Amino acid sequence: MKTALAGVLLLALGTTVPGATGIATTMASQGVKARPVVTSPGKRTAAVTMQHKFDRVPAAGEPLVVTMEFTAGIGEVTRVEVGAATALGLDRRVLRRVRAAEPVELSLLPQRDGRHYLSVVAQLDSKQVRVFQVPVQVGSGKTATPATRAKAVAGADGELVVILPASEK
Repeated sequence: MKTALAGVLLLALGTTVPGATGIATTMASQGVKARPVVTSPGKRTAAVTMQHKFDRVPAAGEPLVVTMEFTAGIGEVTRVEVGAATALGLDRRVLRRVRAAEPVELSLLPQRDGRHYLSVVAQLDSKQVRVFQVPVQVGSGKTATPATRAKAVAGADGELVVILPASEK
């Protein structure tokens, strides 16, 4: 039985094995067809799309309102949960019950420059969910670079030595 099972597994992978031809002939005579390997398209998600807009250009220390509109392919969006980093002034997850085609408005108070994300979970009435990540670019987004950079100097034996800046606290 183990030999027959191994032959079937190897045939399913497209590998020929001496002695397995008899098994393949037996399978074909019984109407069993080898199926090609199918790649999974991934986890299915709910048929929901989202559009978002900000009431102004995000800036640190200035209130910001994000408006999100959801469109469901089948059913209706009944619940929206939003989470964000504390840098956006949202220290807890916000849960909103939604009526059909009702936009969701959320007030934020960005604390510092950089790229931050809102994590949005939309749930349909059929209990299917879809997760979105909304990037919020606050300020220029450039990170501050140290004034001193690494220096490369040649040592006594000609070997290149890189000197990195360091600071003690």
